[in-house]
Amino acid sequence: MIIIQNNFDKLYTIASDYDQPIAVDDKMVIPTRNLGVIPGHPLNPTATETIFIPKCYLVFEGVKTSIRELWHYVAQPAESGHFRTVESSIAIVDGPFPDIVEPVQSFLIEGVMLVPHAWVSWEIESVSFYLELDSANQPNLIEKYLIEVN
Repeated sequence: MIIIQNNFDKLYTIASDYDQPIAVDDKMVIPTRNLGVIPGHPLNPTATETIFIPKCYLVFEGVKTSIRELWHYVAQPAESGHFRTVESSIAIVDGPFPDIVEPVQSFLIEGVMLVPHAWVSWEIESVSFYLELDSANQPNLIEKYLIEVN
């Protein structure tokens, strides 16, 4: 297991897909697919390209709030690659979480929820963030650099 602390500002989330979050006490784990890491992130050895991690976990500890805004959408016309929302947005407030007295940071991710299938804009207030991944499930190129990073 590889853990990368912080570096949230070097993530590109708009192209990512998210499964339902797993929340236990003040910790929330978001299973994520296709997470982009931009140059400057410890997992990205390139100077100019965004690379994508096929599977990882966004982990937030000391969570104070988690609010997802979802927009269900359809392709129109079908198979066109053009999309439109089919209803007003829906807000989902995760939790409840224990009271947090430590200072929190605001983290914003965007992308697609897999269930229910919808665009998502997600704000999480938490004390800390780290990225967790299993290096055995990553492409060879990334695995090479994960070994060098750790």
